[in-house]
Amino acid sequence: MESQKNKFAISILIILFLAQPFIIKENFAKADTPLSVQYSTGFANIEGGIVNFPLLEAKGSLALDLSGFKNHGVLSFANGSQWLPGGGLYFSGTNSSLAVNASSSLQSPYKTVAVKFMWDGHNPHTELYLYDDGWSGNGSLIMYVHPVTSRLYAEFITNNGTHKTIWQPINVSTVYTAIFSFDGLNYALWVNSQVQSGSLQASGTLQTNSSITIGSDHSRIRQFSGNLYAVEIFNRSLTFSELSTVSESLQEPSLVRFDSSSKYVIGGWVNYSNDSLSGSIMPPVRVYLNQTSVTSSDESGVFRFVLDLPQEVGNYTYVVTADNDAKAVSTFVVVDRVVVADSGSTPVMVGKEAVAWFKLVSAFDGESMVSGNVFLTGGINAVWSSTESRWEYREARNVSGNLTLKVESVVWGKYGITALSSSAVSHEVTMQWTDPPWYVALLPWVQGIGPSLFGIIGLITLIGILLRLGVLKFSTEEPFDSANSL
Repeated sequence: MESQKNKFAISILIILFLAQPFIIKENFAKADTPLSVQYSTGFANIEGGIVNFPLLEAKGSLALDLSGFKNHGVLSFANGSQWLPGGGLYFSGTNSSLAVNASSSLQSPYKTVAVKFMWDGHNPHTELYLYDDGWSGNGSLIMYVHPVTSRLYAEFITNNGTHKTIWQPINVSTVYTAIFSFDGLNYALWVNSQVQSGSLQASGTLQTNSSITIGSDHSRIRQFSGNLYAVEIFNRSLTFSELSTVSESLQEPSLVRFDSSSKYVIGGWVNYSNDSLSGSIMPPVRVYLNQTSVTSSDESGVFRFVLDLPQEVGNYTYVVTADNDAKAVSTFVVVDRVVVADSGSTPVMVGKEAVAWFKLVSAFDGESMVSGNVFLTGGINAVWSSTESRWEYREARNVSGNLTLKVESVVWGKYGITALSSSAVSHEVTMQWTDPPWYVALLPWVQGIGPSLFGIIGLITLIGILLRLGVLKFSTEEPFDSANSL
């Protein structure tokens, strides 16, 4: 065993992702011996992934699928097409593509396809194909850029022959995450934050019955020109929250955080760099947390561990190593939850708008939660106020009364965290609408009669002043009668 370690190098490619209810996130690390680790953080993978290309290989003719289904892609390069430094592919628009052979795992009645790309503005064809899974038959999908209209199109045909085309505008040299999702009746095309959605009149399915071609159509005639950064395919539709999670994580990579109630999955494979030993038995892989072995596997070359995360908030280090490898790959996991830091509400009189507000932060480092969803008692949706830097619910009432609210659940848009600290129950706030005092109730009456009453008083006062000044006089003499004056 010792001599084998001195002669051979082991490379480990690990995948790290979080499985929340309906959501899984992934980090990827790539290592060679001697180990130099590269991380691509923030890449989110949703449960049900059947193809996952983070495109971090940087060389070679194979794009490795990290979904666990081994749907690896074969690259064809020509006329300047190449791997991009730091990850991704450049397609020249000529004789270049990424092909995935047909497999049973790709056959799913419903589908979500996510592609992160940038169109370079070249127009080698009328349709620049990003994705084609068998356009010749029913149950298929294509995605392409139309350079004349500057639009990204998604076209699909269901198994009953229903043909639908949807699109979103795009710009040259701009990075987009395009996600198409279909549940048999409802469809959505998410391009960054813009969504085009609708429903079919009759339900149908999408069935992948042939190979998948990325960056070109199946015939390799209409090919994409630009950069391709990542591809994911799922065997189910995604919710709008999941679409947002994938889009944000692909556009703005950041440190991935996890709920303590979620599962943490580490997967990948071990292989010898010496091709002559490609058939040799692979050594077992072990995972350590704080130097304590939490699991091990002796699968031949492939491993996949589903781990329970620690319950306490903190930063944890997992170490992945093969038994005969002198080095190891480390990955860091932040377990976090949302805390209600402050809350309040001020009583108002009926007819006025009352405000209940909450300030939410990370239990790990105190970062303010400024995106996502906050649901209050009774399913009321709070709204983020950038002016006040807090989550608010506003309501006006014409009758007196109270409304008591607390934070019931959250979804932090940046990290996808849904765990809420138990202390949230102590932050109940009561919105109050009160009746006005009796003298305030008289104001409308006083205001109504005010002009006429004060007008009369003012006229009498003016007459009195004029009489005292002699400007105005009353006469007691008989009026002059001209007819009887003689």
